[in-house]
Amino acid sequence: MLSELLPRSSLLVTLTLLSADGSARAAALNAALLALADAGVPLRDTCGAACAALLDGCPCVDPSRAEEGQGVSQLCLALLPATQTLPLLLQEGARCSLEALPRLLEAAQQGAQATAAFMRRTLVDRAKARAAAMHVC
Repeated sequence: MLSELLPRSSLLVTLTLLSADGSARAAALNAALLALADAGVPLRDTCGAACAALLDGCPCVDPSRAEEGQGVSQLCLALLPATQTLPLLLQEGARCSLEALPRLLEAAQQGAQATAAFMRRTLVDRAKARAAAMHVC
């Protein structure tokens, strides 16, 4: 948030998960960002979040709850695509070997980049539809 545009303001985003079939943290982060953007809160970038897990030694993006429950190594991250910074990086589950960590990190980053790009396109399309609807009257 561009705090200089909203001085002396604070924001509280509360999320309630009604159902979770895996990658709940990433889904919650993405939902919070979309809610803020849709409400018109100024943001520096579209943050995308994704989770990845090592399943049989191979990285899997957006693991299901059953896959997460196997006790595998998991990584959840949020990515700001414009600056390639990671405001959140969380490793869970089983320990991850140093050899496998780069593959897991790359898979999660690619998932977060794809998610951020999709959310950006969706927000732009929604803004265009709103603008077009305002000009119809």
